Amino acid sequence: MTRTILFLAGLLCVAQVLSAEGGVDTGALEQVKRELTARADQDRQDLSSRDDQNKAYLESLTKAVEDNLNRKLDQLQKATTQRFDETDGAAERASTFYIVGFFIMASVLILLALIGYARFRSIAATVIADQVVRNLAKGGFEDEIQAYASLEIERLVAEAENEVKEKLQATSKLAIDYETQLREVQEDQRLLSEMIVESVEAEDLRMKLARFEETLTEFKTEPEFTEADWFLRGTKQNSDSDYEEAIESLSKAIELDSDYTNAYNNRGISYAELGHPQKAINDYNNAIELDPDYAMAYNNRGNSYADLGEDLRAIDDYSNAIELGPDYAIAYSNRGVMYAALGEDQRAIDDYNRAIQLDPEYTDAYSNRGNRYAALGEDQRAIDDYNRAIETDPDYTDAYHNRGVRSAAIGEDQKAINDYDIAIELDPEDTDAYSNRGNRYAAMGEDQKALDDYNKAIELDPDCADAYGNRGVRYAALGEDQKAIDDYNRAIELDPEYTDAYNNRGNRYAALGEDQKAIDDYNRAIELDPEYSGAFLNLTELYIITGDFDRGIQVLQNMPTSGTDSSTQTIYCHLQFVLHELRDQDASRFELRLTDALAKQPKLTWSFDTFENWLNTAAISEEKKQSLHAKTQLMKKCN
Repeated sequence: MTRTILFLAGLLCVAQVLSAEGGVDTGALEQVKRELTARADQDRQDLSSRDDQNKAYLESLTKAVEDNLNRKLDQLQKATTQRFDETDGAAERASTFYIVGFFIMASVLILLALIGYARFRSIAATVIADQVVRNLAKGGFEDEIQAYASLEIERLVAEAENEVKEKLQATSKLAIDYETQLREVQEDQRLLSEMIVESVEAEDLRMKLARFEETLTEFKTEPEFTEADWFLRGTKQNSDSDYEEAIESLSKAIELDSDYTNAYNNRGISYAELGHPQKAINDYNNAIELDPDYAMAYNNRGNSYADLGEDLRAIDDYSNAIELGPDYAIAYSNRGVMYAALGEDQRAIDDYNRAIQLDPEYTDAYSNRGNRYAALGEDQRAIDDYNRAIETDPDYTDAYHNRGVRSAAIGEDQKAINDYDIAIELDPEDTDAYSNRGNRYAAMGEDQKALDDYNKAIELDPDCADAYGNRGVRYAALGEDQKAIDDYNRAIELDPEYTDAYNNRGNRYAALGEDQKAIDDYNRAIELDPEYSGAFLNLTELYIITGDFDRGIQVLQNMPTSGTDSSTQTIYCHLQFVLHELRDQDASRFELRLTDALAKQPKLTWSFDTFENWLNTAAISEEKKQSLHAKTQLMKKCN
């Protein structure tokens, strides 16, 4: 308003100057001045009145908006507090959002009011200027006044635009802050909603768990639980190896139905798995009594008889199972195992053949048949069966192990080691694989690797007699006789019928000059295994060294030679020749047999060091020494 009044005053001054210079009528100008002054005063009053009204209106409007927003804010805060009282942190951020929103909205309204007020002043100034121009036009200086007025109007408009731009920039910044806050609050709301969902889901799960526990309790105490229910439960527990629980469940089934045949059979399986073969047999008896055609019960009872060492009764039961179920592959395989235990290898092979015919994927039957071929000396056929078992089941540990044993038997030590490696990889606790791999390392002269494997086997199974026995052999080869004896002692303690341990301990006692202890060990080995040719030969050599030739002859006479390998027969002929020479008896027939045996170049595994050492100091004729020495050298060439 001040600017407008100054502008009008300026116009009056211009008019006065122009009037003075141009000779305009002073009275007319005075009249115009009065009119303009009066109109300006009126306009000023009107503008002031309107200005006050607009301000009052804007203030009332702003207050109304503020009050309304405050009411809404209070309502929202109350609702938020009631609904999310467990999520105070997130709700507080949501409240902050509404407060920020309120101030932003209030600021926008005030800004709009300021902009409207500025525009109102600009428009009022323009109207007044136009009115002045129209009145002054009557005086004849329209162009000059209009040009000046236009400049002033442009200046006022520029100022208004600058002011609006500043307000808009401030508003834009507030809008950006508002958007950021909005995104944060939206994220909080999302998290809150997830928390609510999770809370609901958790509560739902808790309710379901409670119902499940309630149902389980009812299940455990259900008085109407039928014998079939108990049977199914026990069968499931058997499959999960929960044998004690299975016995309890199956016993309840039998209590409810004393004629429940399958329950007796399955409980027998549980007893057998827990190492109670007699209890298992009792249950199988009940099952067979209830159902004399129950082939599975016969087969299972046969397994328990086998566990008790009653091989013939086991074979009878397997035969009954086969008679009742001619396609019962497992029964054929099990009977084959019993025939093998009795030394009836061909009958065992026949049963394995039938089992494989009935089930071409029966890996155990292939592996067991391979074992029988191995026992018959048919190494390649054994290896073929192990290959077939491995082809059917690439993770069949026993097949790798057994194939390794066969590879070792035919002198393929590295192949054997490779198979033992795989067996150990499949079963890192396979003590036999470690022990046998140690044997192969020993055969290859890698004593430390052999000892490492024996130590590992003993670490895995401190009761592994074979590992102690094999480690004893390595200590003996390294000249550590006492360590070897200690290991043999431990092996015999673990397995009192361990014939190799007795024989090898006898060798160590003999090396230490403890002849009687050695003789006792050899005799014990022969007592345990009357066909143990190695013990016969060792005992004979010891009698030769001790000068008891007659006893040596007697031992060889008692030694079974049928079925022995060429190496054993060659050494047997050599010792017979030596004894007959020492006793001044005719040794020609044994010399002839020895010559024929050596012509076949047998592979001997016999140490002649002890005999040669004795021969060098023996109280015999030089002629005999030379004769015996010559024959011994021929023998050593076959080692």
